[in-house]
Amino acid sequence: GLGDVYKRQVYIPLGIRAGLLPPDATKASHGEFRDKVLKPVLLGLQYGRQPQGIALAIGGGNPETYRSDLHIAEKIHRKHNEAHHVFWHWVDAGAQQAFLSGRIETKMGWRMLVGDPLTRTYENGRWQEYGTKPLTLMNWRMQATGADIIRVACAALTSAGVEVICPVHDAILFITDISCREDVGNFVVQTMERAAVTVFGARIPVDQQWVLPGQNWRPKKGDKMWAVVSKALEGEP
Repeated sequence: GLGDVYKRQVYIPLGIRAGLLPPDATKASHGEFRDKVLKPVLLGLQYGRQPQGIALAIGGGNPETYRSDLHIAEKIHRKHNEAHHVFWHWVDAGAQQAFLSGRIETKMGWRMLVGDPLTRTYENGRWQEYGTKPLTLMNWRMQATGADIIRVACAALTSAGVEVICPVHDAILFITDISCREDVGNFVVQTMERAAVTVFGARIPVDQQWVLPGQNWRPKKGDKMWAVVSKALEGEP
């Protein structure tokens, strides 16, 4: 099943199953291909993006590579649908139920009202669409369930005395004394994984990243913005 395939990693197994990576591929050996190709492809797949759009995500719209990018996107799209047809049937059934009932809801009760995607009104000289797009439903369930997991984890950590600073998308930023960081870090990991089991019904592996005194935390793609902020703090234009 889909859960067994992606039990430890998400993107590398997708590349292996599509025949784009060797069977022994890992994040360490094919990290660049994982980040530039497999990650945008899978994220796009999960909310209904078609091969043409996925190809643009892979190559950034470069006309010189678009044909090869489209070939990769089509192959992965086909393989994913063939291998995980039960998952796609569940996605379609969930969207149909949402349109019929007029709402979609997570297990924890987070709800969104759903409107007919064909609902339109003519306002200020143009047609305005007020319905819910099918792609919105596909993306909403994943995002909302992930948010449920983070909320449960933050509540449990706070109750246990961990000093939670804030959630960062699918991560939790917390502070602890350096002398006990290993014990606290392991406790945070276990709590987040238990939260996933509580909400989602399955364990989701959690990684740790430490920012020690004198260091700064920022994503890999945040260097440009970090430079702008740093200059502003120093009084430079």
